[in-house]
Amino acid sequence: MNVLKKSLLLIPLIWYALIWIGVVFGISSRTYGIEPQDAGLLGFLWFFVGTPLTFVTGVFYSLKNKYWWWLIAYLILGGGLIIAAYYARFS
Repeated sequence: MNVLKKSLLLIPLIWYALIWIGVVFGISSRTYGIEPQDAGLLGFLWFFVGTPLTFVTGVFYSLKNKYWWWLIAYLILGGGLIIAAYYARFS
């Protein structure tokens, strides 16, 4: 895999890790200098449209090209976040 493919696969995983840190573990994003009120429409669209889209795209791309370690990372960080959110909502 070249550097561009690895970078495109890694960026959503970093985003999922930041979501885990912020939502699941309760560490504020202000620690990283990101103010929630400054996000605006672009932040809203990235969170509610971009996050699921990158998850689905990353999983299918990893399956298609048999990048098993990338697939496991996507399923743990992205899929685990979905399971944790579901559990938090309905428990």
